[in-house]
This record gives sequence, structure tokens and C-alpha cells, in this order.
Amino acid sequence: MKRSMKRWVCTLSLVALSGCYKVRVDGLSLDGGPGTKERRLSHSVLWGLVTFNTVDAKRLCGDKGVWAVESKMSGLTLLANWLTVGLYSPLKVTVTCKG
Repeated sequence: MKRSMKRWVCTLSLVALSGCYKVRVDGLSLDGGPGTKERRLSHSVLWGLVTFNTVDAKRLCGDKGVWAVESKMSGLTLLANWLTVGLYSPLKVTVTCKG
């Protein structure tokens, strides 16, 4: 009984401490300010080592230029990663164009 209780405590601790993460790069261009935002989902497998689609920030913003790029894993993307034990690792990518 004690051994199974320790396993449950360890499992719940790992899940509780896993958390979300976010990476943001601001001010890629010094002139102008933030404007429109484009949101995309980036699909990858094998813990993010093999990516099926990349988000091209320059193509999304065109001549306006890129102001910020943010990638994060949270909510459903974290659940998908957890349920597939990292075999499928989606990321939400937000590209903010200059205004």
C-alpha cells in the first residue's frame, strides 16, 4: 500500500510541476510600434526535434516588418504533448507585425 501511494505522489508531483513555458522576442525592429497579430500552430514530433511546418514571420508580415515573435505551449498543446509522451509536440506561435 505504501509503495503505490509513493508512486501516486510522485506522479502527481511531476504533473503539478510540469507547467507551461513561453518564449517572447520583442522589438525586432526599432521603428514603429506593435500592430496586427497573426497566430499559427506549429506541428512537430519527437519532442520538437522534427518540425512539419515552420512559421515564416517575414511572409506573414510582408513589407510592414516583424515587431515580436512569441511561442508557447499551454492548455491543449501541453495536454497533447503529455498524452502522446512527447511524440506530438505542438506550439502556438504568435507573430506581431509593426503597426
